[in-house]
Amino acid sequence: MPQEQVLDKLLNVWLDKMDVVTQLERRKLLGLALSSLLTTGSRIVLERFCGILLKVTEALNDVIKADETGAQLDSLMIADSSGSIPFEEVEQHTEHDLRRKRLAATDPVHTVVLRDYFQQQVFEMKNQLGSVQYEDLLQTVDCETMDQAKEYIVL
Repeated sequence: MPQEQVLDKLLNVWLDKMDVVTQLERRKLLGLALSSLLTTGSRIVLERFCGILLKVTEALNDVIKADETGAQLDSLMIADSSGSIPFEEVEQHTEHDLRRKRLAATDPVHTVVLRDYFQQQVFEMKNQLGSVQYEDLLQTVDCETMDQAKEYIVL
């Protein structure tokens, strides 16, 4: 089976079944993965741009939360600005806890801001396609999806 057929079937199932994934970490990971596909230049991916935009926006709806100041933040980010993982105020840490924290420190779900990565990928895709083809691609997106996506990124 040619690669394009496999990608076609994979994306069809992925976009159709992503709503079934309820765990936030997995939804964000799927959103990151879909975002990464935008810069492949694949015709199959571009044909599903509207669906990808919708699913990543839905993942953003799930993971973006307002902090006490009203700023919109990725709720799954655990690293502070220095890149270190904050330890809770607990007197003892087991080896297992320490291993989990070290692993989380390298996990893209906890170290990559979905909104920023999505914006970066859309910008890179726009540069790859050129303004005319990019604008044509945006015309394939329904108004509701476009409005939702614009709450998070610049299109």
